[in-house]
Amino acid sequence: MPVQREVTERYWTWCRKWGIPYPCRKTRTVVKWCYAFSYLTVDYHGVYTNYVGCEFNDLYSWRQWELTFRFESFTLYFVERCYSNLKTRSGSCTNDEVVLRVRRFLQSNEATPPS
Repeated sequence: MPVQREVTERYWTWCRKWGIPYPCRKTRTVVKWCYAFSYLTVDYHGVYTNYVGCEFNDLYSWRQWELTFRFESFTLYFVERCYSNLKTRSGSCTNDEVVLRVRRFLQSNEATPPS
């Protein structure tokens, strides 16, 4: 379930010093919708990106038009992301894949003795 939260974000803008404009970085506090995804799949297609995320058995999928020039796909696990608008729920999902990956990771770490 997404939660509304105040988030401090950084952004670039133009500032002036002695009448001369220069690029500078500023911060502002905004209210956004934050999601605690158990997994978030990111699929870059050069000019747009497809996202698929599972949060508490709710599946969210959306496309964002952004020029990245990247053509790759990867999955992030246990990540929180915040957005200006609510995402539309597109179905239900399970966290079985996440549980299997965590279990495999923990078993592989048990095999290696600590230094």
